[in-house]
Amino acid sequence: MPRFSVIIACYNAADTLAETLASLQNQDEQDWEAICVDDGSTDATRSLLHIAADMDPRIRMIAKCNQGPSVARNMGAAMAK
Repeated sequence: MPRFSVIIACYNAADTLAETLASLQNQDEQDWEAICVDDGSTDATRSLLHIAADMDPRIRMIAKCNQGPSVARNMGAAMAK
């Protein structure tokens, strides 16, 4: 079980997603999980999340239809370990 969970609500975040995940991966504390909830993006966000999750098992992706960031964060929190 990870020490803490980071919930990232993503909507058309392809331009900033790599930098966001790299920032998390570069932290001193490495005992974490990132739950990235794609909130119905229409850009490359979902593809980038698949790649990131394949490369780092601490990153998990959830895809859902667009319902807004609050719903996405709540869904991610419900999936946290």
